[in-house]
Amino acid sequence: MDQLKTKDIQALSRAYKSAKRLVKLSNLWQFLNTEYGIGCIDKNNLILQHTDYQQIRELIKSDMGIDISEPPLTGSRIDIAKSTGNEKLNAEAPGRHHLLLNSPSGELFINDQLIPLIKGASYRVDWREVDLNKIPPSIIVVENLQAFDFFKSFNLPESLSHALVVYRGHNISSKAVIDFLNATSHNTQIISFCDFDPKGFEIALSTTKVTDILLPELDQAFDGAEGTRHVFDKQHTSVTHFSKHALPSILYSYWNELMKQKLCVSQENILAHSKRLLVLAL
Repeated sequence: MDQLKTKDIQALSRAYKSAKRLVKLSNLWQFLNTEYGIGCIDKNNLILQHTDYQQIRELIKSDMGIDISEPPLTGSRIDIAKSTGNEKLNAEAPGRHHLLLNSPSGELFINDQLIPLIKGASYRVDWREVDLNKIPPSIIVVENLQAFDFFKSFNLPESLSHALVVYRGHNISSKAVIDFLNATSHNTQIISFCDFDPKGFEIALSTTKVTDILLPELDQAFDGAEGTRHVFDKQHTSVTHFSKHALPSILYSYWNELMKQKLCVSQENILAHSKRLLVLAL
């Protein structure tokens, strides 16, 4: 039984609690039938009796120290390792609640602590440990990791020098960012900073609780962006956000110029050319 994965334990726990008499013959149930004689195969299904479920419970409890009749295991992998010896039985992925934080000033102020950051460095923290009443009133959510790492080098408005900078992330880390933003005060200024291209607009405007967007000044926005037409064409046909949502009027001039130029301006391009950035309230 020790070869079972977390998702297998979860599936067996649900099956045990619902006590279904008939289950689909998946690889998991096929394994239990072949190795332990559990259930009776009927074409593509497995017929189970009460005694089969009791056998499954006892096998898992004996081999893995888990009682599938109890609520799911909770806590960190360290907590699970302490109780079962197998940290991978934790259903929650490591880092599920962690953020990467940065600051334009190079000094991060959270929980009454001033944390100096060297160039290219950031601070990783479980957002649930952050006192949300003691964070800066402005949060900047950054799309690209390298732009986030070197955020201190961007040509920003002075008003953002002490903002809290958060990396948007992907998959697990992006879920943590969503939870964090949802937990912040309703009057927090949440600024989305993405590439200046069709996909960037879509990401920025779908950012959780977004109030503002950070863009390069339009008169210099496309400097050095030659050779990105193929990227623009690919993005423009794949973006679906604006078929369901209206573009804020303050962004009309930017969107129209983007459609005219048919080029993509990455955050890295903005940084490389020291382009001045503006905050536009949505």
